[in-house]
Amino acid sequence: MMKRLNLIRVAGLRTGSAAALLLIAGHGALAADGNGSKEVTRAQFETRQQAVFFKADKDNNHLVSRDEFIAARPAGDPTKLGKRFDRMDANHDGSVDAGELTAMLDRRFKRLDKDGNGVLSVSERAAGRKQVDKPTDG
Repeated sequence: MMKRLNLIRVAGLRTGSAAALLLIAGHGALAADGNGSKEVTRAQFETRQQAVFFKADKDNNHLVSRDEFIAARPAGDPTKLGKRFDRMDANHDGSVDAGELTAMLDRRFKRLDKDGNGVLSVSERAAGRKQVDKPTDG
């Protein structure tokens, strides 16, 4: 698990900071896959999200704290970001680890993959972007 996490973290270092902020907000994983296909597989979705999420891990302890999570998106509403963080922090220990992130990504992918075929189509990604952009109370 640690080796996989380190590979994910290295991949995250190759990702631009603008992309990191978009991914943490939920937009970037909905972008095209980068290899010419317009569909995004579950593996591509998870790899991108994990790489960028752990880029927020400024102290390199393989965990993302509430402060690191909020600091990674300075333009975001700290209250809403805090609520999002709390939903991810399943064991309520004040940090999100790879397992908690994977569980959240699994739920998100299933919610976005309306036809259940294991890939996000252009229309599913567009619907997901609208969902992320919709104002909520938390």
